[in-house]
Amino acid sequence: MYKTKDYNPFTQKALGIDEGFGSSKTAFTIIEFVDNSIVHVIYSKQFENSSTEQMVEHAYKLIKKYNLNNGSNKVFIDGSQPGFIRSLKIALGEYAQYEHFVEKAKQDKREDKLHLYMNIVPVNFGERGKLMLANVNKLCDNNKFAIDPSEHAELLTDMRIATADEDLRLDKKDYPMDLLDSLRLACEFIRY
Repeated sequence: MYKTKDYNPFTQKALGIDEGFGSSKTAFTIIEFVDNSIVHVIYSKQFENSSTEQMVEHAYKLIKKYNLNNGSNKVFIDGSQPGFIRSLKIALGEYAQYEHFVEKAKQDKREDKLHLYMNIVPVNFGERGKLMLANVNKLCDNNKFAIDPSEHAELLTDMRIATADEDLRLDKKDYPMDLLDSLRLACEFIRY
């Protein structure tokens, strides 16, 4: 049903960005929430050996193309790269000194609601990684994903070979799974 279908400009969307400067790739995944029940992957791509400037520019173009900074759509980024996050916020005209919002959310015990304070949302994998993996797993188990295998073969490979221990930590020693991490980030917007 979603194999060749274009995205709907009126659905809610989220972009997950897993920056991989150094040993891993930088991965981008965009999802849309269709009919309040299906998570349709509309974009997934990863880049190897790319500069911060190139990746900020790529993210900026995706955000503009898919209208991801309109207040209701969101961008979730691995919080371990504050320089990347600030650069993207500045490029989009969003307040770049976001740390006090993160601290306020922690004080209020509302870390899971950080997306209410900003459009470009840093996510701490150390704190949210297990919950994000559990969320993606539930979506998979309940057949909530629509992913075109011809367009998103690398993402599907990550999903097929992913294994986790009993504490829901991904085993990444042989394969980094950057696209899966970007999907986990995007799905922060749709908790199941």
